[in-house]
Amino acid sequence: MQKLIEERETLLTLYAGLTVPQIRKAIQHIMRYHKASIDSNIKPLFQTRVIGIAKTIRYLPYAGPKPASGHIAYSDWVEWYTRKVCPAPWLEDIQAGDFCVLDQSGINAGLMGPLNCQTAIEKGARAFLTNGGVYDATEIIRMEIPFWAQYQEQHLPQGKLQYEAQDIPIVIDNVVIHPGDIMIADKEDIIAIPKDIAHDVIDFIRRNPSHPLKA
Repeated sequence: MQKLIEERETLLTLYAGLTVPQIRKAIQHIMRYHKASIDSNIKPLFQTRVIGIAKTIRYLPYAGPKPASGHIAYSDWVEWYTRKVCPAPWLEDIQAGDFCVLDQSGINAGLMGPLNCQTAIEKGARAFLTNGGVYDATEIIRMEIPFWAQYQEQHLPQGKLQYEAQDIPIVIDNVVIHPGDIMIADKEDIIAIPKDIAHDVIDFIRRNPSHPLKA
């Protein structure tokens, strides 16, 4: 476990001074560009730049029943839904340096809001990215929590999403992201460096100090 922690810290340190364009050129040189660059409508809530280690989570569209009118109190159903259908067990497993990447199946629902974002930040998470929606973006901006999202509308997740798994490969904008990949995101770019080539990218930059990579 200690070796893994040290490896994460080493990678975060190595990538701290690099820009997305630099890294993109290096990945393109080693023929992996198409597997790393996320070109989509996912945008930051505010201008910032974050480097982290991918913590992957997947939620699927909700496939179960919704409460029938008069059959059960809506508040009781929401409590059941949150506890049994759409929990967030991954919040208990956050490690320092995590960049939480949530595959919400493209559903416009605010799965993450100020409270659960703050919980993750306090445990060591650095940022969040989702191909779904975010709840209460105004408050998240006020709290200066780095967040990239596809939607900012105030749709709640009840009846829309169900938790599936964490720490598995997920797909964001046709890019496969594995747990442990290096995530770098700024105002304009999002890139996921596959962990199996993370050191190759650094080695290429070191071996080519006069390459356009350094321009």
